[in-house]
Amino acid sequence: RQTESGHQYLTKMTNTYKQLKLKKRPQNDEFLSLENNYEVVTEPLPTQDQLKDGEILAKVTYLSCDPTLRIWASDRPQYMPPVPLGEVMRAIGTATVTASKNSDYVVGDRITGMTGWSEYIFGHPVLKGWKKVSDSSVTEEIILGPLGLTARTAYFGLLDIGKPLPGDLVLVSGAAGATGSAVVQIAKLSGCRVVAIAGGAKKAKTVKELYGADEVIDYKSENLRERVKELAGPNGYNIYFDNVGGESLEAALDNLALQARIIICGSISEYNSSEKVGPSNYINLLMKRASMRGFIVLDYQHRYDESTVRLAEWVKTGKLKFETDVKEGSIEKAPEILNRLYTGANVGKQLHKLA
Repeated sequence: RQTESGHQYLTKMTNTYKQLKLKKRPQNDEFLSLENNYEVVTEPLPTQDQLKDGEILAKVTYLSCDPTLRIWASDRPQYMPPVPLGEVMRAIGTATVTASKNSDYVVGDRITGMTGWSEYIFGHPVLKGWKKVSDSSVTEEIILGPLGLTARTAYFGLLDIGKPLPGDLVLVSGAAGATGSAVVQIAKLSGCRVVAIAGGAKKAKTVKELYGADEVIDYKSENLRERVKELAGPNGYNIYFDNVGGESLEAALDNLALQARIIICGSISEYNSSEKVGPSNYINLLMKRASMRGFIVLDYQHRYDESTVRLAEWVKTGKLKFETDVKEGSIEKAPEILNRLYTGANVGKQLHKLA
């Protein structure tokens, strides 16, 4: 059906939709759970007439599961304000427009951005920061995977902070994950030799055969510190891209090359733990005249277009491969699917397809 102004909208639609709102912050070793941390709230769905000029209504289709959600739910010091209690849980996702009072959007258009854990979203796209997906050939798995924030994190972290040179030896933790797998491949595209750390035989095989790592350390079946030292060679690692923290970071610090660069991207091994490990050997930064720097991909928003062009080209030409782990379920399944990241159950980019 079309309105007089030319905007299409769906005539058959539910009258309500559900959201998950944060009611209690996770404590120490606690995993996020629907029962303990969230309230399922049912809201009335806006009608076409209730939308303001410039606004759209969209049905959320996929949610991106990212390690940082555990941080956002907590009140620990972080790089952006924590999710307020009583508010919808923050998350990135994709959605399909179902009603519009915006001349730039029609029913069926796809958007991506901060959707939150919600079945529907509405508002002005510019004010909400939602972006239209113009290329119909790009799937949601690509939008939230190799063209999403995790791949951008790999791109800017490695290239801008790591500054890889041909022949550099690069160590990557969490190498089977969405960010780590992209780091492995971008390092190879930069002419580096890559040693990757992953957990379990299946993940180790994927990192080596699909993503192209030169060597893979399976920390679940091998002695991590011994293998990191063994594969460092006589000169050590020029770059360490850290997604994990803890023992992996300490192992890397023990085996640095002169003027090595350590990129601190995440510490997923400690997000659900009250016990923090190291680094006790940070003095090696001094001895090796090395640098260790943390970064947040949001600092590079002004360069997202640059990364999109290069990442898209690599995906198109088969130089950047990716694997997605899609789990389908209702909005109530969001915490359960997210927790797969912290248990290591996921292989590749974890996505939640809303049923």
